[in-house]
Amino acid sequence: MKIVKIAVLFLFVAVSSSIVLAQDRTSKSGPGRRGSASRIECMREELDLTDAQAGQIEAIKKRFFEEREKFRGDREKMRELADAHRLEIYALLSEEQREKFDSMGRCGCRYRKKDGR
Repeated sequence: MKIVKIAVLFLFVAVSSSIVLAQDRTSKSGPGRRGSASRIECMREELDLTDAQAGQIEAIKKRFFEEREKFRGDREKMRELADAHRLEIYALLSEEQREKFDSMGRCGCRYRKKDGR
């Protein structure tokens, strides 16, 4: 009888685990995660972006997310791609916006100027 209980418990854990593992991990929504659209909205508010700037940043982010899939597992390439992505966004901003962008850090809209760039 004890073996049957253990087997049922094991089966329950196995099924539960497979359900959790089958969930889409690429989702950008949910607790603790901010989607690309919400980050752009945050930037729009914090940096007072124009519609043109917001559209350009959205295009840069979309391209970044598509390109980063090619480099999964290669940390150095991912870092280079992320740095290039940040520099592209930085180039779109006015001097005043750059100052705000630099001070936002990860807690704001998850952007930060690194290495003096």
